[in-house]
Amino acid sequence: MAMAQTETVVVAQSADAPTQKELELAEERVFRLATSLIAPSIVRIETVGGLDEVDGILAVNGSTTGVIVGSDGWIVTSAFNFISKPTSILITLPDGRKFPAKLTATDTLRMLALLKIDASELPTPIIAPPESVEVGAWALALGRSLSPDQPSVSIGVISAKERVWGKAIQTDAKVSPVNYGGPLIDLEGRMTGLLVPLSPQSQTVSAGFEWYDSGIGFAIPAADVMQALPRMQAGENLRPGLMGISFAGNDLSGDAPVVERVRFQSPASAAGILVNDVIVAADNIPIARLGNLKHVLGRKYAGDQLQLKILRKNEPQEVTIPLVAEIPPWDEATAGFLLKRNSLSTNAESEPEKLIVRAVFPNSPAMSGGLLAGDEILAIDGESVPTADSLRKLLDRRKPGDQPRFTLRRQNQNNQPEEVQVSITLTGQPLPVPGELPAIANDKPLSEGENVPKAKGRFLEKLAVNGREYWGYAPASATGKQPHGLIVWLHPSGNSMEAAVLKSLKVECDRRQIMLVGPKAEGKGWTPEDVDFVKALVEHLRSEYPIDPGRIVVMGQTDSTKLASFLVFKDPAIYRGAILVGGPTAGQPPERDPAARLHLNLTIPEGSRTADGLKKLVESLKKQKSAISTIFVSGDGSEFPDGAWAEQIGIWIDQIDRF
Repeated sequence: MAMAQTETVVVAQSADAPTQKELELAEERVFRLATSLIAPSIVRIETVGGLDEVDGILAVNGSTTGVIVGSDGWIVTSAFNFISKPTSILITLPDGRKFPAKLTATDTLRMLALLKIDASELPTPIIAPPESVEVGAWALALGRSLSPDQPSVSIGVISAKERVWGKAIQTDAKVSPVNYGGPLIDLEGRMTGLLVPLSPQSQTVSAGFEWYDSGIGFAIPAADVMQALPRMQAGENLRPGLMGISFAGNDLSGDAPVVERVRFQSPASAAGILVNDVIVAADNIPIARLGNLKHVLGRKYAGDQLQLKILRKNEPQEVTIPLVAEIPPWDEATAGFLLKRNSLSTNAESEPEKLIVRAVFPNSPAMSGGLLAGDEILAIDGESVPTADSLRKLLDRRKPGDQPRFTLRRQNQNNQPEEVQVSITLTGQPLPVPGELPAIANDKPLSEGENVPKAKGRFLEKLAVNGREYWGYAPASATGKQPHGLIVWLHPSGNSMEAAVLKSLKVECDRRQIMLVGPKAEGKGWTPEDVDFVKALVEHLRSEYPIDPGRIVVMGQTDSTKLASFLVFKDPAIYRGAILVGGPTAGQPPERDPAARLHLNLTIPEGSRTADGLKKLVESLKKQKSAISTIFVSGDGSEFPDGAWAEQIGIWIDQIDRF
């Protein structure tokens, strides 16, 4: 009975409660009031001129948003709004006045840009204290691009804090290019953050763009924006801080930060960091996994200092590393030889891997040092090398000019094995591609009952996951266990060139154990959606054939070279090289390092309109120590090359995994 009386009281009280409609109207009034408080500080930005395309994204000179952060004409916005490098910038204030603006500085760590206009006594927003920003609180994402009179409003909540390696607030409010650079505000009209596109996986200028209007939006905390402001007002471009270390693993949530390589001439090298050091704390924050360290480092600018606690042979040590914006490019130390490739079915326990030298490049350091085809490599400077991977890691720790001592097993004149030692003076990139290499001997085909690939020779199929069509060529050797290279051919718009490509490369595919596959574009040409199609196709072929993951390359001609290079730059763990015939790259390649060992081959048709530009590109890439090779052919680039070109391409793919 007591329970019933209590329920009666509750019902009686709820009768005076506001209705759902009244609650909605009250919420709407709060949203309107919060928006009106900051609206005078939100400006419209228009850009004119610049690049048509950046990172494969069509750059549009549409209007976007900025926030006044200095009453004397300082406006902060998203750096994304200027990736097309516009020739002029126009600001429209909420009162209708228009001003030309100057881009004063950019922050490529947090993707901010600071503009200056010649104006004074401008209204600035109230900055929300960092401690007032709570997960689950209302969040309004504002912009001023569609209508000059009223800001656009998207409503959501604060989903998380310290996202994208500690840099950003996450919100489910809709965030898109029209409000990039606009404010994220609370219900008091205070600015909690500045809306920008970001991605945890990438730091390219367009990273995160693909998530616009998805309900996953990011904003740089307003307090961090204001902290960076004085340096940017002084004209300083802020960049991510680098220390020059790579680690033994790449699982951010599972691997401990054990130092595998220290870049020469890097701050880490100068601070005395050594291979096998284990980082256990950064800026007094305990570090157990690679992700923990990236979370601390992800907020640091070049010029900042990083305090590290490390374990060296279980002895604790502390070092201070001044971070820098650039580290001299990694110049891979090479000797100029190839190993015999072991069967993909090799069992490491029953069939230990032997490192047998297959070929020594003419006029290479390896030849000068006395290395011979048929030698078995046992150790480097006394350290045993049981696998090709361990040999590569040891050489990656050397720099050009070093003279590692190779311990070899060699057959003597009496055909008896004996140990010999040679010293090889390593050289840097680019290492010339040899004009000749012995063809690869075919091994025995798989026996009946083993996982024999279902097709050889020329074939035409559809990918099961999406029904997209592709053609291919598998040499007869693909029925064996030896690893095969793979060329993914991306045809130019409107012309598959299937017959010409197969005719040109078939002999080299047979001679060098290379598979060839040609996915087909739908419609007039390739689109960004085709990135996933090509990736799925490569994964399918790897499940069907003995594909060597270290020799998968993408080839394009004229207008398809951009997509070919984009794929390689985006996923260097999948695609190890690009063959670009008569067309440019999609921007600059990523910085070369041991984890992204990219190889580029540029074919330059001497009579093409792009020849001069491609020659300049080659010189630029050489300065970056890229592993780049160049082949000059006659013609204007409209025909697919063949003959001697095809032979050089076969050798180039065959030597990609050289040491």
